[in-house]
Amino acid sequence: MTRLGLGYTFLKAFELFPGDAVTRVKFVPIVTFAAITACWISKLSFFITLIRLVSRWWQKATLWFLMTTSTVCLIVLSFLMSVKECNDFHEFGQLPDRDNCINLRVTRTFGIFASVYATVMDLLLSVVPSFVMWKLKLPRHEKVAIVCAMSTGCL
Repeated sequence: MTRLGLGYTFLKAFELFPGDAVTRVKFVPIVTFAAITACWISKLSFFITLIRLVSRWWQKATLWFLMTTSTVCLIVLSFLMSVKECNDFHEFGQLPDRDNCINLRVTRTFGIFASVYATVMDLLLSVVPSFVMWKLKLPRHEKVAIVCAMSTGCL
């Protein structure tokens, strides 16, 4: 593995939370919500950066459309996956009211759609800086460095 690190492995991660498996399972919706929220906030900040860099109105309109749809899609996904999904954790007491749950098939289908859409947005966001930066009057090595730095989000 690595020489430097925190010293935690996958098995030691379970020791961070006190209690049994039922207690740890109750943290799943919170962690899911936080992870998906971090994704859409990072995409949103990069969209805003690109909107300030582009100069043509159709580029701004396209970026606004992509930013809005991507953000709404991921916000809905974070709500569905963390609050309304009924899965195997229901038996442990995560969601006591099954009438409030959305069908697992619906949440998984939307989850796959949102994941694919977010991946496509990441790829598009990694390509856009090259079109914007290449037209600037900068030395070529600086353009390449800026494009590489701004395109690392898809990694």
